[in-house]
Order: sequence, then C-alpha cells, then structure tokens
Amino acid sequence: MEKKHTETFIAALSILFVLYSFFILIQSIEISNIISIVMVFSTLVFFVYNYQILKGCKRTNALCAVIYCFLRTILDINRLLILNGNSLISENFSNILYSLSSIFIIVPVVFIFISKLETINKKQLLIDTIAIGACLYYILELIFGAALANVEGGASQAHLIFLVLTLDIVVNTSLFFLFSVFKISFFQREDTFKIVAIIVICFANSLRIYTEILESQYHFIIFIIAYFLFFSVIVQLFDFTKNNGKKIELMPKFKINYIIVSKSTNTILFLFSFVVFIEVLLYYMNVEKNITNIFSVLFAMILYLLANLNEKNNILYKNTELAIQSEASIKAYNDIKGEYNKIFNMSRIDPLTGLNNRNYMMDVFDELDQDWKKTSKLSVFVIDIVQFKTINEITDHKTGDLVLKEIASSLKAMFPNQLIFRSDSNEFAVLTDGKIYDKEQLRIKCLDIAVLLTSPIIIDNFTFNPDIAIGCDRYTENTRNCLDIFKNAEYACGYSKKNFINSHSVTVYGEEIAGILSKKTMIEKMLHKINFEDEFIMYYQPQFDVDGKVLIGAEALLRWYSPKIGAMISPSDFIPIAEESNIIIKLVNFTILSAIPQIRKWNEEYGTDLKMSINLSPKYLNTDKFLKDIQEIIKRENIKPSWIEFEITENSLMRAGKKMVEFFEKLVNMGIGVNMDDFGTGYSSLAYLKHFKLTKIKIARELIESIDTSISERKIVEAVLNMSKALGINVIAEGVEKIEQRDRLKDLGCEQIQGFLYGKPVPATEFERKYLKKTTEKST
Repeated sequence: MEKKHTETFIAALSILFVLYSFFILIQSIEISNIISIVMVFSTLVFFVYNYQILKGCKRTNALCAVIYCFLRTILDINRLLILNGNSLISENFSNILYSLSSIFIIVPVVFIFISKLETINKKQLLIDTIAIGACLYYILELIFGAALANVEGGASQAHLIFLVLTLDIVVNTSLFFLFSVFKISFFQREDTFKIVAIIVICFANSLRIYTEILESQYHFIIFIIAYFLFFSVIVQLFDFTKNNGKKIELMPKFKINYIIVSKSTNTILFLFSFVVFIEVLLYYMNVEKNITNIFSVLFAMILYLLANLNEKNNILYKNTELAIQSEASIKAYNDIKGEYNKIFNMSRIDPLTGLNNRNYMMDVFDELDQDWKKTSKLSVFVIDIVQFKTINEITDHKTGDLVLKEIASSLKAMFPNQLIFRSDSNEFAVLTDGKIYDKEQLRIKCLDIAVLLTSPIIIDNFTFNPDIAIGCDRYTENTRNCLDIFKNAEYACGYSKKNFINSHSVTVYGEEIAGILSKKTMIEKMLHKINFEDEFIMYYQPQFDVDGKVLIGAEALLRWYSPKIGAMISPSDFIPIAEESNIIIKLVNFTILSAIPQIRKWNEEYGTDLKMSINLSPKYLNTDKFLKDIQEIIKRENIKPSWIEFEITENSLMRAGKKMVEFFEKLVNMGIGVNMDDFGTGYSSLAYLKHFKLTKIKIARELIESIDTSISERKIVEAVLNMSKALGINVIAEGVEKIEQRDRLKDLGCEQIQGFLYGKPVPATEFERKYLKKTTEKST
C-alpha cells in the first residue's frame, strides 16, 4: 500500500475514534460498538493486505496485530449481540479472549525484552522482578480484593478475572524494569510506543474489571487509545522512504556491568514505600488491617535492600576489575593504533620523496569516482625524467635519489594545495581539482612545469639539467573514471618521450593522441587473435662489406600483412605494443624458428658462410627456457652456432643486470655472436663496452645520416671505430643510403655496411634470387 493510502486510512481511523469517544460519552453504547467493530475490522484488513511486504521480526509483529484485531472484532460483535439480548460466546470465554488479545499485544514487547536481556545483570533482574511483582500484586489485592469477593458467577469467575489481573502484573513488572533500568532514549521510537500501549492496555483491563462491577463503559476509551498506540507502532513497520531496507545502527551494544541500576532501586523503593503508606493509612482508618501487615512489608523492604546492596558490591568489584583490564586494553589499543598508523603511512607515502605513492593514488581515484562534482574539475599531469638511469650510471644511486627529492620539492612548491604522487621510479603525477583547464591552458601549465623542473640541480659539485617529458589530460564528457584520465595523461607523457627533442617535451591528450591510442588498442587486440603463420612474413636485409662486393650476412626482419586492414602494419607500430606484453616473446620465437632454418638452408645450398642477425627482446632473454631452447634448435637443425648473431639494443643492454651479462657470455662461449644494436642513440660510455662480451657493434642510423656533413657526428663514429678495434669488436654501420656516407665510413675504417644503398629488406625467395644466385653465378 502506498504512503498516501496509509495516511488516508489513519485519518479515517482518527475520525472514527472521535465519533466512538463521543457516543461513549453520551451513553450510546450500541452505536459506539458498531464503530468499534468497523475500526478494528478495517485495521485487520489493512494488515492482512500489507503482510507480504514485511520480513522477519516485522512480520511477527504484524501477525500479532492481525490476531489481536481478529479477536477484538469477535469480542465487539459479541458485545453488540449482548446489548440486543443475544450472545455469540459465553461470558467466561469472552474474558479468556480478552486475555488472549492482550497476550498478542504483549508479544512484541517480549521481543524487545529478549533483545535487551544480554545487557542486563541476571541476579539484579531476579531481585528487582520479585520485588516489583510483589509490590504490584499487593497493590492489586488492596484495590480489587473486596470487589473480587462479590463477583457474580462464583469462585471460578473470580479466579478467571484474577488470572487476567495477574497477567497484567507480569507485564507491568517487566515494563517497570525496562523503564527503570534503561533511559527512554535507549529504545527506538516504535519500542517506546509498544511499551506505552501495553501499559495502557493493562490499565484498561484492570479498569474494565473494576468498572464492569460498577456498570460503567468509559474504560473502553482507554482500550481504543491503546489500540491506536499499537496501530501506530505497526504502521511504522512500512518504510516508504528512499532508503528502504537500509539498516541504521542507533546504539552499540554494551556489557551490563556498565549499566547504572540505581534508578531501578529508587523505583522499587518508591513502590515499597507506597505499599507501606497504604497499609498505614488503612490501619488508621480501621479497614480490617493490623500492625503485622505493616511490619511484613517493612521486613520485605529490608530484605530487598540487603540483597540489592550485596549485588551492587559484586557489580562494583567486577567494574573495578574491568576498569583495570580496560586501562591495559586502552594502552595496548593505543600501541596497536600507533603501529597501524605507521603501517598505514608506509602504505601510502613514498619514503624517499615524502610524496603520496601509486597505491594511494589509486585509492584517491576510487574515492573521487564517488563524487563526480570533484571529478568534473580534475586535471592530471604526468611528469617523467627522461634517461634518469644515466644519472645513476654517471654518479651513483644516492645522487639520483637527491635529484628525485629536488624535483619532488619543486612540485610541492608549485602545487602547494594539490595531490602529488610518485607514480613510478622516475615518474610523478599531479592531480589538480580547483580549476577547469581548456587544452591551451593545459599546454601552458605543462610548459610552466617543464621550465621549473629543467632548471639546473647542483649536487656535490655536479650540475644536472634534467630532461623532462610531460603529458596531461582533464575531465571531459566522455570520461568514464579517474583512472582513464591518468592513463590518458600517462600515454601523452609516453608520446612526449617518444618524440623528445630538446630539454623538455609536452603533450596534451587530445584527438590526435586519442587516435594513436585507438590504433594501438586495435593492434593489441589483433595481436592476441591472429595466427602468426597466416599473417607474419620474414624479410631479410643484406649485409655487405664496405665496397658492396662481398655478402656477409642478413638481418631477419618481421613484417605483418593484415588481411583485415588490407595493408602492411609497420614494425614501428606493432613492436612497441608487443613489447608491453608477453606477445613479444611469441614474435621473437617465431622469428628464431623461421630465420635459423633459413640460414642453414642458404649456407648448405650455396656453400656460403653467411651470418643471420636476429633481434631479441629483453623480455625474451629473461625467460629461463631461452638458452635451453636455442641449444635444442641448434642441435635439431644441425647448424653451426657461428651462423647465428643475436642483436639487442643499446638501451636494453645498458639496463642489463649481472644475470644478463653472464647470459651473453654463455652465448659467446657457445660460438653465437652477440651484437649491440642502435649504438649511439643512448648515453653509454665507450669504456662501458668492456663490461660486455660483444662480437659486433651496429652504429645507429641517426649517426650515419649526417656523417658526410657533420664533423661532430664523424668524430663520434671515428671514436667508436677506434675503440671497437682496440677491444677486438667488429663494427657494422646501418642505414647507409648514399654513396657519400659509404665513402666517409670507408675513410674512417668501417668494413661492414647495411642499408638501402646495397639492398632493402625482401622476402626469402627474392633475397635468394637477388643476392645468393647472383653471387654463385659470379663465382662460377
């Protein structure tokens, strides 16, 4: 039933109650009975109709209300029939039903009492219950004793009435205890209504019995008041708010030893005093009382006080013990809390810079996702220190740590009221939520950060000019969550690093970057789904001596033709994506299994001693199976190890640990060549070459491009050639496209060349036709 219908029903009941009271007052008993029947029966229908929407304890309370209304309907109909000279049930049975109806209203209060029982001192409960029950019983006997002796129907009827009154005593004893021990605020609102309703009903029961002897009907008004109180309780079971079903904890549970029981003691002492007062009053009025009764009551009061005092002493002793235990517990709790705070701070604070760490950043994102008003103002800046590893290599890790601290301090000064995180080893993230930046404002802000962070940092007579790459993004209508904003900013930062030129590079995430990211996502999905055998093709680029007369070997290069796109996908597009996942391992494995049998076939078929250069990924080298797999392939293909050369980039080699250095030594000891690819693109020292057991260095195309015009590039290449010869390491120059470049390399002493000048990458059949058959024909 909807809320408005319930309100209408309550309003109608209120009007009927006013009419009922009016007809009672004017002694129109028959009409008042009819109104009572309508009220109680309509309430019965109301609760039956709404019973299904209730659950658990609420259903029990509603069921009690239904039974109560049903019994009251029968009793009111019977009273109406009695007024007209008929009867539906006997008077004795009518009194039994009255008692039963009271019981079904008492049940909800019993549930309250049970729920509070665990917080009550059981011994004190027993003492107080006996005392209260005795006082109420004695008062009841004083008031109704004479009347019960004159009841029509004899002893059986008197016993039945007395049973009803005794039931009221039991109920009131419990209610007295509840209200005397606990504060009213301890109960929820509907609990208080229930208790008050039952007190009124018990009073009405007693009054009904007494007034029926005096032939009065006014006590029925009190019954209806109780009925309204109880109805209001049940109606509160129906929750029409938006938080329907949400449990609200109003008050935590606590142990009985902390309940103050002095209030119950005072109440019971008042009852004893009241009984003594009545006894004394009756004694002096000569109403068949004697001094023995007075002393009996006083003796009972003394016994109660002694029992109560003893129990309070026990409670006090227990409270003292608990207080001592609590003091120790509080100290232990504070110690644990202190340790927890330390651990909590460690879990969210970067110990080196004092900034928030990445884990806490993710927690902040989750929290912000719950409040889109804040998220709608969010901008994220990701700052990366380019080639930070070089600082550690030139100096030491301690110096690198000091550089990180200086940059962290600069960011704190620039963003004093914003969240700053160390999101990676040499990466920082700044969250700003105070301003809504447009794309141009974001770019300007990025430049401001770059100017600040590229300022020289002086540490122990060393001056560092950090190279900074920055990416940023802000909330837009298409943003799903905070993590998306951060990922976009991080990707924009990666784009800045990839296109890094001067001391800093900044990129604002936008449509161009989104397009690149969309393409990246598409390629990544395709890499996970395609069959390598169907779409990947091996191309081979020839390697010659400097004059282009003698074929030395070939480099195996992977090419991808996608039928879905209908075109070749550039290696510069899919290799970096594959590097980010374990797909690169599958690609390298595909290349090795294709290239090694190919070089064996060519060398055996044409009687040559060519070498096959195969590019490796650091991820592939980190797999434990690699060395074992290579040994098995060599054995299976019956190939000379000297025909194989593995290439790894300079940057990957510079990041190599001790394990990888040992790994290269094992390859060289097997007779396999180990080449450093793209030499000259990083910041490695030429002297660093002696740490690795290399067989060849490949000079990067970036140095070769301007070797015929740039003196500085020429001198670098010359230094590389001289150092390599001194260390016994072969050198090959890649990316040679012009005769002028070749001539300059020849003058400097370079003996091997790879580039478009002598041949582009081609499939195996074309490579064989263009270079191997032609070489064979010349030799014959």
